[in-house]
Amino acid sequence: MATKKQIAEQAMRIISGGHLKPDRAIDIRELMLALDQLRDTLVKINTFENVKQGDYVVEHDYLSFHNMTTQAAGANGLIFATLPVKPLALWGGLGVYQITPAADLEDAYIIVNAGQPGLLGGTDALNRTDKVYCWVVGDTVYFKNLAASLAITATLAATSQDIDEDADYPVSPDDESILLKQLLQLFGVQDEQDHDETEDGNK
Repeated sequence: MATKKQIAEQAMRIISGGHLKPDRAIDIRELMLALDQLRDTLVKINTFENVKQGDYVVEHDYLSFHNMTTQAAGANGLIFATLPVKPLALWGGLGVYQITPAADLEDAYIIVNAGQPGLLGGTDALNRTDKVYCWVVGDTVYFKNLAASLAITATLAATSQDIDEDADYPVSPDDESILLKQLLQLFGVQDEQDHDETEDGNK
């Protein structure tokens, strides 16, 4: 799996004709920023295509694990944990794909929509104390039936801006090729414009 920086460097070499020149007009940071935007769009489109086909999943290549620790209840009386990265806003909240105890990734907590615990309060729906429920508001996950100071793991489709440039870039090999072509289309036009000759009648 390539890193964000490796994909951007490959695009820069192609745009530069195979050589990275000291006086190149394009900054690699611009390429990486555009690459992040293209990847986030690709993840959203591919996930929505899955949903349209009745498959409510995020491709595993887009997911990454992030460890957290639950914190003591705040003023609202809820145990909570803070997400270390921002999840993508995918259909149906699929950006936060799964939350589990860190020691057992198969024991998934039940993710519900924010507001549902209040609407279902006092009913049998949330009275199963052997089940852990959680919901996300912003960058915070709130829990019902879970203690503080517990190590938990969130499986997320993280936004690309939160992925380090030297970390594995969570896309499939096929997606790497797609993203590279899209980068070249974006910056190839700019590269040609930088080398336009003055229209003075001389070739």
